[in-house]
Amino acid sequence: MNLYRKFVLTAALSLAACVVAYIALFFYQFGAPIASGYDAANWITYKELVGNNTEGKRLLLFGDSSTVFGVNSKTLSEKLGVPVANLALHGALPLDAITESAIKNSRAGDTVVLAPVWIYYLNDYRVPKDWILREMVAWYSDYFYGLPLKTKLKYISAVDVKTLSVNVDAKFRRVAILQEFPNRRALTAQEVKDQHAKIDWTVPQPFSYTFLNMNEYGDMQGACGNQPGATIASVQLALEPKVNPQVLKLLKQTAQRLNDKGVNFYIMPSVTVEDERSVQQWYHLALGSIMDQIRKAGIPAVGTPEDFFFPKTSFYDTSFHINCESTPERTSRMYNILKDVLHKDT
Repeated sequence: MNLYRKFVLTAALSLAACVVAYIALFFYQFGAPIASGYDAANWITYKELVGNNTEGKRLLLFGDSSTVFGVNSKTLSEKLGVPVANLALHGALPLDAITESAIKNSRAGDTVVLAPVWIYYLNDYRVPKDWILREMVAWYSDYFYGLPLKTKLKYISAVDVKTLSVNVDAKFRRVAILQEFPNRRALTAQEVKDQHAKIDWTVPQPFSYTFLNMNEYGDMQGACGNQPGATIASVQLALEPKVNPQVLKLLKQTAQRLNDKGVNFYIMPSVTVEDERSVQQWYHLALGSIMDQIRKAGIPAVGTPEDFFFPKTSFYDTSFHINCESTPERTSRMYNILKDVLHKDT
């Protein structure tokens, strides 16, 4: 073997060794106690407990925090005459994480209503974002393991060497770090249940973003008034927005998988801030176009965007979180749409 061939072979073997080492370290980092949003994990655990505790043929509400806030599931249940569980999750989770939760937590005879904010329809959920990369390392490795191979490779390549080394070091020093920062872990289901059981709902509770501020239906509590300094504005849209093809594909697959389980599935519009931009005709047409694209793809959808327009004063701290004062109105609007849908499905 001449010198050139030896060099090429050595270089190839060295590169292969580096790739294998990188991948090994990538998997080793899972469970590292890095600074992260561990309460998003606790939300998931609590919502699953809520679902498990709700008997019968249920109406299950899924989506992001725009559905966690601004819904009175007890009232909705009483008016519709069916058990209701609010299983919506943290708004930074990818769309496929939310749809998988819907599939996992539903059972035959249920009706699933998905109402994500408008931007979910426009972005490719497969593109790794910094937030989900951190959560994946800290507590959400199950999400990574459930991804298709091609998407897994995107996530592997999205973690730079410096970040990987920090995560690996944190994993190596896991015991010491947890002694210093004991909250850098997700709670077990029993811990979530025990902590929530200690809440005294007979007295007013201070607002917090934790699962401890959610009632037994999964609704966020205490988000009253308007937070000073909050920027409340309608979502920026193109004149002719295009629903991402991968999103349409995912929603069609979700509808089919749920139907195969005997579960009814519908898309419902999310809330929209009524402001100088959203009241213009082009904006109404843009939102209508998004819903039309969903329906034309064969995905069941109910309601219109205009059903959920609310003034700025109806929002608590973001453009997606309806406050407690406007929760009855939003719940009433949901009821007016869903009463005919549920009657048709029964």
